[in-house]
Amino acid sequence: MFVKVHEQIFNSSIMEEDLETRYIWFCLLTLADREGFVDMTIAAIARRINIDEQAVNDAIDKFMQPDPSSRTATQEGRRLEKIRESFGWKIINYIHYRDLRSEENRRDYMRNYMKDRRDVNKKVNTNVNCKQSKPPLANTDTDTDTDTDTDTKRVVQKFNKIWEQYPKRQGKKAAQRHYKASVKSERDYSDIQKALENYLKSATVKKGFIQNGSTWFNNWRDWIDYREPKKKIETTEERDRRMYEEMKHKLGGQINGDDGNNQTGEPIVR
Repeated sequence: MFVKVHEQIFNSSIMEEDLETRYIWFCLLTLADREGFVDMTIAAIARRINIDEQAVNDAIDKFMQPDPSSRTATQEGRRLEKIRESFGWKIINYIHYRDLRSEENRRDYMRNYMKDRRDVNKKVNTNVNCKQSKPPLANTDTDTDTDTDTDTKRVVQKFNKIWEQYPKRQGKKAAQRHYKASVKSERDYSDIQKALENYLKSATVKKGFIQNGSTWFNNWRDWIDYREPKKKIETTEERDRRMYEEMKHKLGGQINGDDGNNQTGEPIVR
């Protein structure tokens, strides 16, 4: 994904960090989708940017901490927030800077756009005036072309079948490009179906955090063997201890004659 970095970043406190931390931050900006979500595991990020996993983990932890030197007060200067317990983050000010385009930039865009339109029209008019009839060339590769067209149609049909099941169908052209680059066999096709099934069942999707189609099709392999983290089951001892502490708090710190000198943490029964 193309990302234009806003010049204010060079005046921010991120430039005070070491070179590796700054590199990881710029990579996160590039890996984020249009809404600012980096919906990848730490291992996947480390693999994409060729950096040690521990370094990526340390940098992400730092980006989620308050920054008193930040230029913006949003969430105490934090740069990232979690979107789930195990992995996935949102860049907090991503949308703000994405939409921050000056009037001068808009004028430049329209000026270049109109210039390109005039050049195209001029070229078309020149080609029409110089057009000459030519005999058609003999086609000696009819069978090969037909086979190629059939394979292409089959790939497109299979992609469309997966695409129609995806809940946030944005960025279809990019998604199809990623699909063609990663799905080369029937095994790959089976894997992407399994990955989509796991993704649709995940707590991430149920909470409404859904990647754009172009983003998910670029990292669908992360979801092939995905399993939701198991919730910790409270033991009987932990439950009794918790209930004891809650009751003690409600009664002002003492239960059944507990004068505060009980070091065992067990209820005193008299």
